Amino acid sequence: GDRLRLRALAAETGVPLWETSRPVRYVDSFGYDGGPRAQPVIIGNRLLAYGPDGRLECRALFDGALEWEVDTFASYHVVPNFFGVGTAPIVVDADGRTLVVVQVGGSAPGTKPPSPERLDMVRGLDSGLVAFDLRDGSEVWRSSDQLASYSVPVRATLGGRERILSWMRDDLLAVDPGSGRVLDRFRWRSEELFSVVAASPVVAGDRVLLTECYGPGSVLLEFAEGSFREVRRDRPGARPRQALKAHWNTPVLHEGHLYASSGRNSGDAQLVCVDWESGAVRWSEGGLGRSSVTLVDGHLLVLGEYGDLVLDRKSTRL
Repeated sequence: GDRLRLRALAAETGVPLWETSRPVRYVDSFGYDGGPRAQPVIIGNRLLAYGPDGRLECRALFDGALEWEVDTFASYHVVPNFFGVGTAPIVVDADGRTLVVVQVGGSAPGTKPPSPERLDMVRGLDSGLVAFDLRDGSEVWRSSDQLASYSVPVRATLGGRERILSWMRDDLLAVDPGSGRVLDRFRWRSEELFSVVAASPVVAGDRVLLTECYGPGSVLLEFAEGSFREVRRDRPGARPRQALKAHWNTPVLHEGHLYASSGRNSGDAQLVCVDWESGAVRWSEGGLGRSSVTLVDGHLLVLGEYGDLVLDRKSTRL
């Protein structure tokens, strides 16, 4: 209905432990379900939830009691993305404080476009990425004029120092977690208006992989001396079975190979195995639609678009 629910279940039995709910007025611009898109995040004895309407909540893990909340849409004049908020918070320790870092994508007051679809007319201001103090939800820093995407930021050690990598609407940002200062950026997105970036950056050492399905596909970067350098990219116009073009799910990296669903549409989506260094596709397999992939104890757990659940041994050969 018109309420969002947050539930805690006993892991071994599924028995409900507690449940909270709140009313929500969010309506998806494309008519899809108005429910939440981002997973809850647990940190110590607290739980963080980021709703599709931009409400960031911190609750007690034991019973779900609300400790603090921030209405990011109202506070930062957010023009909702195509599907509302779809990215989860991350938690980082910096300068003796524990920070909750989220993609907000705020803009100047009065910048709402004439129709919800015209996000190309919206300009960011100074709150693309915002850090809040875990203790009370107060703002610690804000950074970047980028609008928000659906990609969850990641923590990474690059050049021997901890950074935040946040792939925003247009650019990948490398951010200092203590100050929010943007160290460098790299643009990687289709020029098509109705395109999104949703997979998180995949990091190995000082190298970072980005992948999307609407245009350029994937690119491998190296972060050296404070800036990004391109190592390789997919061949222009490559089909999903010939490249790594992830739609929503973040690829899994294991033993030098990436495993992911490649393709924008159900009919052309392929489960692929891609060499990390060269980008060469080792194998591809159709029939699962736009699937999600998780690595569990040396096996790939694949959930297909139409309900197929597949357990497969990891392998560079199918």
